[in-house]
Amino acid sequence: MGQVSEEDVYSPQRSRGPMSQGRTPLAIVGISGRFPGADDTEELWKVLEAGLDMHRTIPPDRFDIETHVDPTGSAKNTSWTPYGCFIENPGYFDPRFFNMSPREARQTDPMQRLALVTAYEALEMSGFVPNRTRSTTLNRIGTFYGQACDDYRDINAAQCIDTYFIPGGFRAFGPGRIHYHFKFGGPSYVIDTACSSGLSAIKVACSSLWSGECDTAVAGGLNILTSPDRYAGLSRGHFLSKTGPCKTFDNNADGYCRGEAVGSVVIKRLDDAELDRDNILAVVLAAGINHSADAISITHPHAGAQASLYQDILQQANTDPREVAYIEMHGTGTQAGDSIEMSSVLEVFAPEDIKREELIVGSLKVCS
Repeated sequence: MGQVSEEDVYSPQRSRGPMSQGRTPLAIVGISGRFPGADDTEELWKVLEAGLDMHRTIPPDRFDIETHVDPTGSAKNTSWTPYGCFIENPGYFDPRFFNMSPREARQTDPMQRLALVTAYEALEMSGFVPNRTRSTTLNRIGTFYGQACDDYRDINAAQCIDTYFIPGGFRAFGPGRIHYHFKFGGPSYVIDTACSSGLSAIKVACSSLWSGECDTAVAGGLNILTSPDRYAGLSRGHFLSKTGPCKTFDNNADGYCRGEAVGSVVIKRLDDAELDRDNILAVVLAAGINHSADAISITHPHAGAQASLYQDILQQANTDPREVAYIEMHGTGTQAGDSIEMSSVLEVFAPEDIKREELIVGSLKVCS
């Protein structure tokens, strides 16, 4: 009679508990998203390859620009820009597929709906089967999502408060809804660090995997724009471009163009992904976060803080900066932000006294 290995028959009752995993590499094994001009990552790649500018006038299903936009800035509580980058059909959703009533779905923020859809698609891409292996044990799976606004709750749902106003509109229920649908029992986080919310969520997901708090992480970012007040505030704060597109690294840069997206990734420890024979899309060697506390204002970046973070992450990853061939920049499209970010990148990755191969930098903000 042949022996049966643990990999052949797995019981969730034998799941490992929390344990320190150090800085073992992590693997991204699933991905999905909705983006301006792209309903999936394949279409997004085509948009980027073609260098398309996806900015357009704010569509009428977000809010009425005749009421809430004044290019002169003289009307109170208005935005001076009518532009943004928008996903198509953010409300498309099959509630029955996710065991929701149509009534509940109508009262649920489209960000929550698309978080659920993209999480499902990313898990499907990863080949996820509940309780099939140690890393897919349901009580060891966590969700981590970045969300910086509550537009739908504040503007849309607030016009008709009903039964599902709280679970449909409060941020905690975004990742919580994914947990509830899939019966995940690990940690559930929603994170707001403004522009960096999605990346911060992925960083927290990585830390959770490294600490042994979970064995699989579903993480991402959520942003759908329906609040005219946020447009007004960002305009009055001189963050938004008056002319439309985000002109990153351009002498004519005058601010950024707001953009929508909802995306999800599935992350596991690399050794688990290899053991499960997953399709590995990318490997994460290190992750970090800090704050520009020494900047000249609370909204400004700080070159020294950015450079310090790069150096810390390179050290964690045991990587020479000259080995880095491409850097995806934040690229705010502001004179101050772009110059500060570029100086910090050059200081660490391409200092004048060190010879290196070509370093390519770019920013998705230019397209969407």
